[in-house]
Amino acid sequence: MRLEWPELALYLRPELTSLADEIIAEIRRARPEYAGRHGLRAGVEPAAVAFVDQVADPAAPQPRRAGACRALGRREAEQGRSLDDVQAAYRAFASRGND
Repeated sequence: MRLEWPELALYLRPELTSLADEIIAEIRRARPEYAGRHGLRAGVEPAAVAFVDQVADPAAPQPRRAGACRALGRREAEQGRSLDDVQAAYRAFASRGND
């Protein structure tokens, strides 16, 4: 069965909470500096929602994405982490798909 993008988004959307849980667990496992961080969900969930929104309609504007990225960067800076730390966390989860 081949799904069109909007249909795929319908399947993905109900899984966002469990997906966020998996992403957070993997980031904490791979990047010890994030292990005790409680605000991680505030960055992960909006990114997952933005991804599914883009799957649903690739041509739609993504106005929340820029704000979410700025907020994440601000939180990381307030915690004393660099953008390199954030990128390493992204890579930690992204590489999980290659296991």
